[in-house]
Amino acid sequence: MPLADEKKNRLIYQTAVEGFRLAVWEYNIKEKTVKFTDNGYTSSYYKDFYFPEIIAGVPRSVESYFEDSSIASYRAMYEAIDSGESKAECTVRYRRDGPMKGRYEHIIMIAEKDGKGQSDCAIGISQDITEIINERNRFDDMNTMFESKMHSALSSARLDLSSDSFISVRSIFPSVEERQKSEKASEFLSKVADDIVDDEIKNEFFKKFNISVLLERFKDGMKQFSIDYPVLGFEGEYKWIHSNLSMSQNPETGHVEAVTWAEDVTGTKNMQLILDRMVTAAMSYVGIISIRTGKLTILSNSAEDEKMPVGRSLSYAEMVKTRAKEVVVKEEREFYEKCVNLDRIESALNESDDYKIPYSAVVNGVQRRLQAHFLYLNRKFGQIMMMITDITDSYAQDRKRIQVMEDALLEVEKANIARLDFIARISHDIRTPMGIISNMSDFALNDIDDRTKLTEDLKKIKSANTFLMSLINDVLDVSNFENERVKLQSEPYYINDFINEIESVFETVCEQKDISFTIVHNGPAVAVLCDKIRFRQVALNLLNNAVNFTRRGGKITFVLAVSLLPENKAKLDISVTDTGIGMSEEFAKTMFRPFSQEVDNPYRAKNAAGAGLGLYIVKNIINLMEGTIDVKTKLGEGTQISCSIEVPVIDSGSEADKDKQSKEPDKDSNNEEADKKLSGTVLLVDDNEINREIAIRILNSLGLEADEAENGEFAVQKMKKSGAGAYIAVLMDIQMPVMNGYEATSAIRKLGGDEYETIPIIALTANAFKDAADKAKDCGMNDIITKPLQPDVLISVLKRFVGQGIRGWMHESPVE
Repeated sequence: MPLADEKKNRLIYQTAVEGFRLAVWEYNIKEKTVKFTDNGYTSSYYKDFYFPEIIAGVPRSVESYFEDSSIASYRAMYEAIDSGESKAECTVRYRRDGPMKGRYEHIIMIAEKDGKGQSDCAIGISQDITEIINERNRFDDMNTMFESKMHSALSSARLDLSSDSFISVRSIFPSVEERQKSEKASEFLSKVADDIVDDEIKNEFFKKFNISVLLERFKDGMKQFSIDYPVLGFEGEYKWIHSNLSMSQNPETGHVEAVTWAEDVTGTKNMQLILDRMVTAAMSYVGIISIRTGKLTILSNSAEDEKMPVGRSLSYAEMVKTRAKEVVVKEEREFYEKCVNLDRIESALNESDDYKIPYSAVVNGVQRRLQAHFLYLNRKFGQIMMMITDITDSYAQDRKRIQVMEDALLEVEKANIARLDFIARISHDIRTPMGIISNMSDFALNDIDDRTKLTEDLKKIKSANTFLMSLINDVLDVSNFENERVKLQSEPYYINDFINEIESVFETVCEQKDISFTIVHNGPAVAVLCDKIRFRQVALNLLNNAVNFTRRGGKITFVLAVSLLPENKAKLDISVTDTGIGMSEEFAKTMFRPFSQEVDNPYRAKNAAGAGLGLYIVKNIINLMEGTIDVKTKLGEGTQISCSIEVPVIDSGSEADKDKQSKEPDKDSNNEEADKKLSGTVLLVDDNEINREIAIRILNSLGLEADEAENGEFAVQKMKKSGAGAYIAVLMDIQMPVMNGYEATSAIRKLGGDEYETIPIIALTANAFKDAADKAKDCGMNDIITKPLQPDVLISVLKRFVGQGIRGWMHESPVE
C-alpha cells in the first residue's frame, strides 16, 4: 500500500476511534498480554479507570473488574480467539463498586492471521453502551408500567412523540377511552387539556405537555413529568386527577415514546388542600427543627416573611436571635430567647407532649400576640415540628373574659363588703329603735302614774317602732326588686292629695331641724292613674335623704311640674334640691347600688341614719314606671335629684278640683263601706300567744269578739263544731305547727256547704313577698294582711268582705 494511502487510512482509523470513543488494544495470544494503544481516548480510558498500560495473565487477571454474570462470556471470547477464531465478541458489565461503577461495554476482537492462516495477535475494540442498555431497560420498564396501569388507571395511553403519533389508549371507563382516541399524540394531549376546568392549571398543562417541549426536555435528560388538575366528574362533582408522563427511546425505531396514566386523587388532594388551608389559616409559619443538625426547614409561610423562606434550611439558633432582635417586643426579648432555646424545648418535650410559648411581636408595624408551638414530629429521628400562630384575637378575647371575671369578682367582693357593712350598720340602726322601745317601755312602767310622762314615753316608743318598720320595709323592698317580685298597681291619684301628703310629712320634720322647706307646684292639678304607693315612696325617699344629709340652717326645695301631653297623658317631673353634704364624683357612680353609703364623706355626720337603700329603691321604681332619673351633686354643697315619668290622665285642670269630692274613693261622705258597723265573732288562728293577744285587743277595740285556735287543725275542728254562721271571718296565720294556714284553708273550703265556701278567710303573715300572696290565693283565701297588724288595715279589709258572700281572691293592693 502506498504511504499516502496508509496515512489516509490511519487518519480514518484515528477519527473513528476518537469519534465513537472506542478503546483499542492489542492482544498477544502467545504471551496472554494486553497492551493499550496510544490514541487519545484509549490513553485516558485505561488511566482513568486505573488499568496498567500492559496487562498480563489475560483474561483471568481482568475478570475481577466485571460482574459475575459477565465473566463467562468474557472468558469465552478470549478462548475463541485462542482456538483460532477470526472474530469474537461479548457484552460485559463492570462491577458497581469498582471504578467503572456498573458500566456496560461491548467488546469485539479480530485476530490478525499470517499467510499460513496462523495468528499470534488480535485487536480488541471496546465501546461504552451503558446509555443504550439503560435506555432499553427504561423502555422495557415503561412498557411494563403501561401494562400494569392500563387495568387500574382512569386512563392510560402510549404515544410516539418523535412522529407525533397516537399508539393506543385504555380506560376503565369505555366512554373515556372512546373520547380520547386520536390520530396524533398532540391531539390526545389537547383532549386531556380540554377536560381541565381551571384555566390557570390548563395553561400550565399546555406549557408542560407540549410535544416540542417534551422532546427538548428528553434531550436534557428529563424524562418524568406529572401534574394535578381538576375535572368535572360524571355526576357533576369536581374530581382531582393526577396525571403522569414517562418518556423513553424505542431501541428499535429510535423514536422517543411516552406512556401516560391518570389516577383519581380527589380524596388525597382534598385532604391536602384542607391541611394546607388549615395551616395557612391558623399558622403563620410551620417548620421542622432537626436536633442533630440544629437546622430549621420552613414548610409553610403564610405571613410572607422573606426572612423565613419556604424550603430553605436555616440555623435555628440564628433565627431565634434575629427574631428576638427584629420582631419580638423589647420587654419580652430575654424571655423569648430563654424559652425557645432548643435545649429548653427538648427538655420541655421530654416532660410533656407539646410545648407552647406566647409572646408579643411587631408584625408589619402592628403589635400582635403570637404563640410558638413545639411538638415531636419524629422523636426517634430528633425532628421537632414548630408552628407559629397569631393568637391576637383569641388573646384579646381571653383578656376581656378575664377582665370581666375580675370585674365580676371585684363587684362580688364589693357587694360582700357592702353587705357586711350593711349588716353592721343595719344592726346598729335596728338596735337603736329596739333600744328605745326597750328602755322607754321600762320608763313607761315607772311612769304609769304620771300620765304626761307616760304619754311622752309611748309617743317615743311608737316613733321608734315606725322607724323600725320603715327600715324593715326597705330591706324587703330590696329583696322584692332583686327577685322581680314588685308589680305596679295603678289607681286614681290626685296631684293635690300628693302635694298635701308631702307637705304634712316634711313640714314639721324640717321645722324641728331648722331646715327651710319649700314646695313648688307648677302646672294643672290633674288626677292621674299610677301606683300611688310607689310614686309617693319615690318622693318620700328622696326627701328623707335630703333631710338626713342637710345640716341645720340648710334649705330643701321640692318641685312638682305637671305637663299635659297628647293622648290624655301627663308628664310628672319631681325635683328635690338640698344644700346638704353632697356626694363625690366617684360615689355618684355607685349611688344607686343597694346598701351604698358614702361613709367617708368628710361632711357626713357620724351618727347619720339610714341603710343606703333609699336611692336603690327610687331607681328601681322609676325603672318600673319607664321613667328617667338625673342627679347633680357636688361634695359639700348639695344635691339635686330629678325624676320624670309619663302617666295617663283621668281628669284634668279645674274639673279635677271641682269634682274631687265626688270622685275620691276614700271620702266617708259617699262611702257606705266606711260607715259600715261590724259585729260578731272572728276565728283567730295563730300559734303565737302574744300575737293572739294583740289581735284580740285590736278586734275588741273594733267591737268584735274573738275565738282562738292554736293551729290549723284546731281551726278546722272548731269550724266543724260551731257550724254555719258562728264566725263572721277567719284570721289565719300561715306558719303554724301540725297544720299550716294554707292547708287549714283548703280543708275548710272542702267542708261542704255555701257557708264554708264564702266565709272570708284573711291571711296574717310576716312574709311580705309575692309568693305568699300567690299561695294564699291558690288555697282559697280572700286576702292577705302583713304583720304587724294595723287596726285601720284590719277594719278596712273586714268591711270589704264580711256579709258580702264573696268567693275567691279579692286582694287588689300591692303586697308590702
